[in-house]
Amino acid sequence: MKKAVLLVFLSLMLCSCAATAPKEVPTSTSPILSQTLAPSATRPVAVVTIQKTKSGEELMAYSLNDERITYPRIPVVRNTELRGSAAIDSTNALYIVYGARENYLSKLEPNGAVSTVELPIWWPFHAIWAGDKLLVVPDSTSSETYIVDTNLKTTTIPEALNALPDGTQTHGTFGLANSDENVGIWVALEPIRQEDGDYAFYRTVNGNTGEMKEEMLKIPSSSPDWGPSNDPDMRSGTIVYGVDAKTKNVMLCYGYSAPEAVQKTILEFYSPVSGETIAQEERCCLNNIFDLRGETYIENQVPEACSYSIVRNLADNQPAFDVELYVAEDERGSLWLRSNGRYWMLLTDKHAVVIDEAKQFEASYPMPAEFPQGLIPGDTIEAAFVITY
Repeated sequence: MKKAVLLVFLSLMLCSCAATAPKEVPTSTSPILSQTLAPSATRPVAVVTIQKTKSGEELMAYSLNDERITYPRIPVVRNTELRGSAAIDSTNALYIVYGARENYLSKLEPNGAVSTVELPIWWPFHAIWAGDKLLVVPDSTSSETYIVDTNLKTTTIPEALNALPDGTQTHGTFGLANSDENVGIWVALEPIRQEDGDYAFYRTVNGNTGEMKEEMLKIPSSSPDWGPSNDPDMRSGTIVYGVDAKTKNVMLCYGYSAPEAVQKTILEFYSPVSGETIAQEERCCLNNIFDLRGETYIENQVPEACSYSIVRNLADNQPAFDVELYVAEDERGSLWLRSNGRYWMLLTDKHAVVIDEAKQFEASYPMPAEFPQGLIPGDTIEAAFVITY
């Protein structure tokens, strides 16, 4: 399971994690699983897994919408993991990022052909598809960023995306920007503190051109530590989880001292443009993983945090659609959400549900009968999203 890369916050032990789950839109009494396809369900849908076999471990891919397609299998070394969502093009060719120590991008074609290139990077790193380009950002002191195209050609950009204005590198959230182009966004987790106040800092990289841009957005000031304060109006610490590149709204988590002397946290959506709070929610948010996916963010349940399975709009924290409407109750424990910034997939041990660009149900496909149970989303199972050029 991918791990949160936040700093160790002592207040995690003090934070009340008994908050109720974020409110979703009203749910139906029975999930929409009997309707397997909508009339517009024409896009290819595939999943990728790493499974143990008698001879070792293999990377296996399955088409869910076309049973005539059989993808070749790739033997891999022990402890190999998937390093990001897969991609699929108009010819049903699959592009898969994986590795153990060395890391690779392979192209699997329905005719049995396999092409593989070794990525010039060791783990850990962030990899995400922005259109037909794979953006690879090292989570380290590397001074380079990589863009790989569907011909498996790697372009090296001699600049680190995860760099602050002073050139130092730090932890951040990497995802897909809310943009009309194929743009990745990196948001520094800690605010930049200056004499005139605190700022959220983010950088973007255009997958088509390699151009990088950066911006600082002023946010409410807070104390630099997470310790309890005698001032109930004082914000304790701040984590910057995301930025909506179009509205410039910022997603923040900070602590405050409740009247009952318990340190609690607030998830806030703040507008640096108007200087106003757009939405607030009292909930535990210190060690959560929020995946930035275009105009929405995804949160999955992970062991490291008191988190939930939701898809929300990044601009105002309103539900994008009701996740539970499409998943049976006995499948919610295995639910994992994925998106390419345009549409979404809900994966369980039994089904893959597609939600289209209009945030409406498109299709529900059963997982292959030979699928083992207990696969780890993000490590040993991934969804493949359609590439657009």
